[in-house]
Amino acid sequence: MKNETKDYQFNVTTVRVSGHCFGGVKTETSVTYVKNEEAQLDVSAEGSNGFRCSGSVLSLDHQSTLNLKNLRLVAFANLNGTDFVKEQVFEQCTLDARTSEIVPIVVGACLAMLVIVVLIAYLIGRARAKRQGYASV
Repeated sequence: MKNETKDYQFNVTTVRVSGHCFGGVKTETSVTYVKNEEAQLDVSAEGSNGFRCSGSVLSLDHQSTLNLKNLRLVAFANLNGTDFVKEQVFEQCTLDARTSEIVPIVVGACLAMLVIVVLIAYLIGRARAKRQGYASV
């Protein structure tokens, strides 16, 4: 038996916005936007995993952007309601990935060492000035 994993990618090429999607708008007109050629939307998941992102932006034509908030996608999902299955595994987007805590610790330690070196240099300079006494002008 062969174990196969498939990667799924979500590609947006066009976005159609209808007036009835927005509360209070009483129009049946719709506008279609095409994805900007340079725009990238990094949405991918492995196997049966879903994709989750707290916020992402996609550039469209006509200087428009599509802001995606609390985005969750599952390829070929058969849902019986509006909620995802509780056992569903989601992969997170790169913007939601936690940054390493080592970098701020190293920067803080370097700044603390710099303060200590400046303090020691000040104390040494002050002690030398006291030993020399007053200088003639």
